[in-house]
Amino acid sequence: QNMANFVNRNESQSGSKNQIQLKDILSIENNLNAFMKYLSREFSMENLLGLIEMTQFKEHLRDHHDNKNHNVMCSNSGECSQSQSGTIININQIEMVSTPFPKSVPSGLIIETKWSDDKIKDIKTKAHQIYNKYIKECSSLEVNISHRLRRKMRMKMYCLNTLIKNEDIGLDELFELFDEIMDTLIGWLNTSMTRFKIEPEFLDVQDPQLETV
Repeated sequence: QNMANFVNRNESQSGSKNQIQLKDILSIENNLNAFMKYLSREFSMENLLGLIEMTQFKEHLRDHHDNKNHNVMCSNSGECSQSQSGTIININQIEMVSTPFPKSVPSGLIIETKWSDDKIKDIKTKAHQIYNKYIKECSSLEVNISHRLRRKMRMKMYCLNTLIKNEDIGLDELFELFDEIMDTLIGWLNTSMTRFKIEPEFLDVQDPQLETV
């Protein structure tokens, strides 16, 4: 009877683990580390690294706004107030961003570096650095995205000086700049996770549902 209970319990846990979603992998440190190691064997770590840095970029934008106001207006000089003319930033939209990653994940060098004393120039430079790292053709960690999307990003991001001078790209546009790419990366990560689930190390993945029981 004890053996039967043990088998039933293991089968129940195994069935529960099959229901684990990508967010459950990304939100728990041990799971994230195991998944990253698997992605390194699959030669697709750039998908997760890119998603992390692009998420951190959105968080950086969110953190640099006054969440006490529902609408903040920012000029291209980077100064923000409710009365200035400029791009409207919807704080409700910004507050919807909630990274699934553990707090132990460090901010990348791109986000941590202060590229300019001018706020808007600093943010645009961070965006350009992410473009150079993950999106530009032949970049060090080039992610697999459609030709249409890469061309669209190249037109906006190829030249930093042009990007900085482009007043049509304000903080609201920057906040959504990488959204399509992030959606693509999540799709690739879900595909990788399907393969990850049949690997031996997946047995050690923590099930958040069991943790709360």
